[in-house]
Amino acid sequence: GGLMVLGAGTDRAVRLWDAASGRLRHTLTGHSDKVCTARFSPWEAARAVSCSHDRTIKIWDLSKGFCVASIMCASNINSAVYGDGAGVVVSGHFDGAARVWDLRQKPGGAPAGGCEPIEVRAHQGQHVTSVVMMPTNKSQLITASRDNTLNLVDFRAVGSGRSAVVRTLKASGYRSGTQWANPCVSPDGRFVVAGGADGGVFVWSLADGGLKVTLRGHDAAVATCAWGQQSGLATADKNGVCILWSD
Repeated sequence: GGLMVLGAGTDRAVRLWDAASGRLRHTLTGHSDKVCTARFSPWEAARAVSCSHDRTIKIWDLSKGFCVASIMCASNINSAVYGDGAGVVVSGHFDGAARVWDLRQKPGGAPAGGCEPIEVRAHQGQHVTSVVMMPTNKSQLITASRDNTLNLVDFRAVGSGRSAVVRTLKASGYRSGTQWANPCVSPDGRFVVAGGADGGVFVWSLADGGLKVTLRGHDAAVATCAWGQQSGLATADKNGVCILWSD
């Protein structure tokens, strides 16, 4: 119980802290290179997913501090999140692909000795910096890339003959600021926000793909954005400055 903080480290470890006391609860080890992302499961309180430049995705039991599953990937990973259930993980990769993994598949039951993902080449040849699930449609997600675009991807279209990329978001002044640039989606699913290399915070409408506003306040590349149900939009830049925006 209680509020926890999960952190991904360049020292190859994932750490879990108690937010109230600041006490370190667990140091989760097992990755052999820097950890890029660590995320709590929205489905199970004691589960988390991490990904690393060692090309693995790991699932953790936070109550015991143990790794309970590990997936080896063909391409390095910048981002991993839980998908539409406790048994689904979505990842974004250096090769420009987003992949959906069914953790309920037993390793060895599929070709190459592991679970075979659903794959979308959302960004040809350019790193996917982040994947963010849509809050209003769990078969859709946003991918952000070093090609300076964001895509709305629908995995139901894979194999149907339809394009899995539903909409592409871009703007003349928008350039992805970091290798791990992390956008966000408004809680109602209407807007996508991404930070730019010039310190701008770009807000698009998903209805028509149009850029609605560019917020100014940062003087360094904006690395990450978050939009809470009650707290509103927050952005943070590479200099460690965080801005909470009001309507």
